[in-house]
Amino acid sequence: MSVWPAQAQDDGPVITPRTFASANYADNRIQIDVRTQFWSDSREYSVEELAALAPNFTIANRALLGYTMLVALPPGMQAELTDVEGEIIALDMTGLFGAQGGKQIEPPAEVVGEPFWLRDQWVVQVRVRPMRWDAAKDELLVMPNARLSLNLLGTQWASDPARPDPYWEP
Repeated sequence: MSVWPAQAQDDGPVITPRTFASANYADNRIQIDVRTQFWSDSREYSVEELAALAPNFTIANRALLGYTMLVALPPGMQAELTDVEGEIIALDMTGLFGAQGGKQIEPPAEVVGEPFWLRDQWVVQVRVRPMRWDAAKDELLVMPNARLSLNLLGTQWASDPARPDPYWEP
């Protein structure tokens, strides 16, 4: 497993976020609740424990890339991310690289591209980043709980739902 930062101490844990999501639909809006746990091997670390360890842990490289989920939409509709709610906790990682001002912080969530058909289901990709690096301040930003709001744009729900796919849906 590759880790970041590469020169971090060997004695600290390698943290990998595990992300869980659930969604609700109401009033032409999809709300996605995202919960993230921070694991190393078979042990979960709380955000408080990570803060106490900082900067003496490493992060699995893919963790800073975020995770992409597919969100089902009514056929023909578009999705617009309108709100991301949740507490952002900054962990001081001073000394690993030094502040590198001028770099833009990635957003905590974003809609990626346009909706598309996947096995008879109209879907859109949503990228979630529960861990982000703020190079200007030398901080790791973690967001253990988030609520994403997607507004649906376009025509209303189709009168006929997509046909079931026995190889995809239970």
